Amino acid sequence: SNVLCILKSRNSRKKLLLSPHLDTVPAGKGWRFGPFSGRIKNNKIYGRGSSDMKSSIAAMVYAMASIAQSDIELSGDLILAATAGEEVDSIGAKEVLNLDLMKNMNNILIGEPSNLDIIVAEKGALWIKLVTKGKTSHASMPEFGINAIDNMLLLLNACRPEVEKILKNSTHPLLGQGTFTLSTINGGVKTNVVPDFCEATIDMRTLPVHSHEEIIEVFKNTIQKLSESYENFSAEIEIINDRGPYEISPDAPIVQTLRKSITEVKGSEPKICGVAFYTDASVFKKACDSIVICGPGKPELAHQPNEYVEIPKLIDATKIYSFFAYNMLK
Repeated sequence: SNVLCILKSRNSRKKLLLSPHLDTVPAGKGWRFGPFSGRIKNNKIYGRGSSDMKSSIAAMVYAMASIAQSDIELSGDLILAATAGEEVDSIGAKEVLNLDLMKNMNNILIGEPSNLDIIVAEKGALWIKLVTKGKTSHASMPEFGINAIDNMLLLLNACRPEVEKILKNSTHPLLGQGTFTLSTINGGVKTNVVPDFCEATIDMRTLPVHSHEEIIEVFKNTIQKLSESYENFSAEIEIINDRGPYEISPDAPIVQTLRKSITEVKGSEPKICGVAFYTDASVFKKACDSIVICGPGKPELAHQPNEYVEIPKLIDATKIYSFFAYNMLK
């Protein structure tokens, strides 16, 4: 379920989308207060999603309400799209992407936690699953079997250096280098049985200069070469997540307008940042190339126990979003 709200203007050719996501990760353990209590202490609101990113939902709703209740006439449509499923597969953003309101979208602000700094770049994510197959036998007679784990090690040792070379061939000023993480591996049923199955998943975080297609091709070519070189080698690859990186120039008009709005409210310049995680920008970039990310939460509190948002930043965010929307659509 997505939630959509539109303040229409006479000029529907100009549009600004405000987009927070509605879902959170599970609460987990280790909380001082109930994770769904909304407990207020020391000028902070505690609870799962307070930072990531229900505070942005609240601030964006109140910003739109303040404009709706004023006498300000905007020269473009102001749209709120609160999306479902960002923490899983961005199914909500993908649905919004197909709506007519996204046609000719001019600018998008995503409310991910940024400590009210401006995020202009995010890494891409490429997750793959590798499966190797073999033939089971008694471990005392391995010559009668085909060891799927040995085949997995063969595959990983052959492709990992080449992929890491691609991921680390350059450094981004805000994102650093790409990364390769062997995240899970599973195979075998018992110590005295030759395993006939092995599965591994890999998480790769990429930079704007990287091509996901090129990286996938390395795995496919390696599987092909090993299949030709080893009679008993068999492997498959599955792409389980493919999100390209995103970046926008710090000099872009949307960035400078947001910078001006933040400075007006806080009295100090925001930082220009990049993040290693992905957001709904990886989906929305297909419809719009002018996207910025800014929210009142702290990124380091996301998915952590005792997550909170500072009330003064929540109020500042509401003002910033109001000024930003006005400055973009005045």
